[in-house]
Amino acid sequence: MKTSIKLFLIILTLISVSKAQIIFQQVPNIVDARSAAMGNTEIINSNGSNALYSNPGILATLKTVTIQAGGSAFIGNSSYELADQYLKNHEEKFQLKPKLTHFAVAYPYTLPGSETNITFAAGYFSYYNYSTKKNLEIVYEEEGHTLNKEEISEGGLNLLSLGASVNFLKRFNVGLSYNKSFMTNFIYTFEEDDWGEKDAGKLDYSYDDVSFFKFGVFAEVTDELSLGFTYNSGFQFKTEKVKVTNKYGEPLGSTEFEHKYTYPSYYSFGGGFRVSKEFLVTAEYQDRPFSQYEIDNDPIKMSDGGCYRLGVELNYGATPIRLGIFNESLHYETEDNSEEPVTITGLTGGIGLNIRNFTLDLAAQYSFYSYERKYETKVYETDINLYNFFASIKYSL
Repeated sequence: MKTSIKLFLIILTLISVSKAQIIFQQVPNIVDARSAAMGNTEIINSNGSNALYSNPGILATLKTVTIQAGGSAFIGNSSYELADQYLKNHEEKFQLKPKLTHFAVAYPYTLPGSETNITFAAGYFSYYNYSTKKNLEIVYEEEGHTLNKEEISEGGLNLLSLGASVNFLKRFNVGLSYNKSFMTNFIYTFEEDDWGEKDAGKLDYSYDDVSFFKFGVFAEVTDELSLGFTYNSGFQFKTEKVKVTNKYGEPLGSTEFEHKYTYPSYYSFGGGFRVSKEFLVTAEYQDRPFSQYEIDNDPIKMSDGGCYRLGVELNYGATPIRLGIFNESLHYETEDNSEEPVTITGLTGGIGLNIRNFTLDLAAQYSFYSYERKYETKVYETDINLYNFFASIKYSL
């Protein structure tokens, strides 16, 4: 019985990872550390060449050639009870696994005899970042022992981006970026120890070509008020070249891991108000059209959600201090097939350091969410806590 349960859990883990790692992230990563520190308000606050990814309209405000790069990592933990008579609880601990998430260059050009500025930009970034490393503890209640397991995920949806932005009427900027997949893959491996018996497995696949565009507008309506809007086109991708192996490297069946994912278009809008020269307040809303997501042409049966973000920047000295909060809807499938999204709440903070032509932005976030899963007559609680860290360095020529 124990062997059958264990084999079932291994197969279930690999199948669920192939879907959950993808569908869990329905919006792109935040790559700009300044935005991450200010509640993820990216369509107003992304500075430098990072604007290529969040709001290409901002690019036209640049006055010098800008090079920017950075990365992120997170740690955290989750605990939940499993709806299984043989299992008592399930503990997960996420370990740091840093990744370079973006690199971009922006080149502004002023048309001769005019004040019109056109900026061109190119870069690379991880639209979805699946790099995680976690340790799990699964307690068998009846048998009185703990199964220890390590899981490592790598890869994601990586993109090459080309964009351009133009300024007109001095205060209005419009930009467009084209994004195409580049070296995109996903690798999941696990090792476990159960009563001294070691097991392992690996899931490896790539995606077919993905491409989409992002349209952005940034308007400095007055010296104090700025407004922004972005539209991200929808796209599809398929998992392909799937390889599933056991601990001996022997291939297993892989057809259940081949899926087509449909991601709909979404929009965002926001604004920033400079209360004083030293105090900036920003707010943002992003659409979450979950009802239009599909796997293999089947909707995921989830109600639409939204994302609300708020941030402030205090610049009373050489080092700006940034704070923020966000509340975001996530799709997370549960056993009771609830159609209501899960809500994640986050608190953010960070600083900026300026050294000659260099600017270093650092950010940290604490986010948490919980949800209930129903099984027969019982309700099982899941609690997840995450700590995210961001860094971005900018060089202006």
